[in-house]
Amino acid sequence: MHAFHPPAPGLRTKLFLAMVITFAILTLAIMGATRLSFQQGLAGYLAQVEQEQAHNFTRTLAAYYRVNGSWESLVQNPRLWGRLQRMADGAPPAYPSEDAVLQDLIRRPGRLALLDETGRRLIGPPLPFPDEGKRYPVQVDGTTVGILYVMPSTHITDGLAQQFERQQERILGLIGLIALLVAAIASYLLANRLLGPLQALTSGTRALTTGDYSARVRLRTRDEFQTLAEDFNQLALTLARNEAARRRWIADISHELRTPLSVLRGEMEALEDGIRTLDMQALQSLQAEAALLGKLVDDLYQLALCDVGCLDCHRETVDMIALLRETAAQHQTRFTQQRLAIIQVLPPAPAFVQADPTRLKQLLNNLLENTLRYTDPGGRLHVEARQRDRQLIITLDDTAPGVPADALPLLFEHLFRVEPSRSRRHGGAGLGLALCRRIVEGHGGRITAASSPLGGLRISVCLPLFLCQRD
Repeated sequence: MHAFHPPAPGLRTKLFLAMVITFAILTLAIMGATRLSFQQGLAGYLAQVEQEQAHNFTRTLAAYYRVNGSWESLVQNPRLWGRLQRMADGAPPAYPSEDAVLQDLIRRPGRLALLDETGRRLIGPPLPFPDEGKRYPVQVDGTTVGILYVMPSTHITDGLAQQFERQQERILGLIGLIALLVAAIASYLLANRLLGPLQALTSGTRALTTGDYSARVRLRTRDEFQTLAEDFNQLALTLARNEAARRRWIADISHELRTPLSVLRGEMEALEDGIRTLDMQALQSLQAEAALLGKLVDDLYQLALCDVGCLDCHRETVDMIALLRETAAQHQTRFTQQRLAIIQVLPPAPAFVQADPTRLKQLLNNLLENTLRYTDPGGRLHVEARQRDRQLIITLDDTAPGVPADALPLLFEHLFRVEPSRSRRHGGAGLGLALCRRIVEGHGGRITAASSPLGGLRISVCLPLFLCQRD
C-alpha cells in the first residue's frame, strides 16, 4: 500500500508565502528597533526635560530668595513650595505675590528637596538622600544660597514612561498588523502578476511538446516576460517550419526514389514477360537507372553528413585556378556535344586556398553539371575568377533560360527545382546546388545565386585565400 503524499505547494503559494514571511520579518524587525530606540530615547528625553525643569525651578527659587532674603517663610509654608513648583513648570521664573490664591497641588511629591548652602535639609523628605540624586545650586548674584536636590526617578516617572511605552506599542502593533495585511494583499497581487505570464508560457510549452506548433503566447507586459514570449513564438514558428520542411523532405525523397525504382521495376517486368529483349541496350538502360538511383542516394548521404557536421574534409593547399582549368577541360567534350561553349577568364597567377581538393572538385562538377543540364543548346558558360580583399571570387554565368527572381533564394534548398524550364525531365533531383552550398560553407566561404547578364543564371562562389610563402 502506497503512502499518501500531499501535493507539494505550487509556485504561486511558495512565492506568496515567501513574500509574506519576508514582510512579516521586516515589520517585526522595524517594530523591535523602534521599541529599542524609544526605550533608549525616552530615558534621555525625560532626563533632559527634568534637567530643564530643575533649572527653571532654581531660577524661581532664586527670585523668591532675592525678594525675601531667606528661606524661613518658605520652610514655614509648604503650600507655597508646591505653588513655586507649579509656577516653574508653566510660567516664566518670577516670584509670585504672597496674597495670590494658593492651590494645594504638589507636582512632584517626595522627589524635590531644598537644602541650604551647607547642605542642610530645609524642605523635602528626611535625610539621608540617595547618591543617585542630582544637585542644582540656587544662586543669587553669583552667590550660592541654596541647593535644589532632585531624587532619582521612582514609580511616578516610571509609571508615566511605561504608560506611554504601552501606548506606543499598541500603535506599533496596529501599524504592523496593517502593514502585514497590506503586504499580504500586495504579495497576492504580485504573485498573480508574476506567475500569470509564466503560466501562459508553461501552457504554450506543453502544447509544443504535444506537437502543436501553432501555439503562441500573447503578452503585453513590456518586460522580460514579453521578450521571452516573443522568443517562444519565434521558436514555435521555427519548429513549425522545420516540421513542414521535414514532411516535405520525406515526401520529396520518397518521390525521387520512387521514380528510378519504378523505371527499374518496369524494365525488369518487361524483360520477364518477354516484351523486351535482354540485350545490351536493355542492360544499359537498367544501368543508367541504377546509376541515377545510386547518385541520388549518395547525394542524400553527403547532405546528411553536412547537416550533422560529419562531412570529411582533408584540407591542403590547392591552386583553385588550376583546378578550374582542369575541371573545365574534363567537361569540354560534353559541352561540345550539347553545343555549349565555355569561356574562361582566369588570372595567370595561382590562387591558393586551404581546402579538400576532392570536395572542391565535387563543387565544380555540380556547378558545370547544372549548366549542362539546364542551358539551352547554342548557349555558353562564362567562368571568371578574381581576387579581392583576400578572397577568391569565382563567377559562373550561363545563358537562357533564366530563373525567376522569387526562386533565386531557394535554389540551394534541398530538392528545390524551378518549373518548368529547369524540371525533372532533365534528370536533376534538386540536390546538387544544396550540396554545393554545404561544401562552400564548410570551407568558410559563401555561395549566392542571381540573374546573369547573359540571360541565364549567375552563381558566385567566394572562398578565403590562403596566404603563404612559396619558392
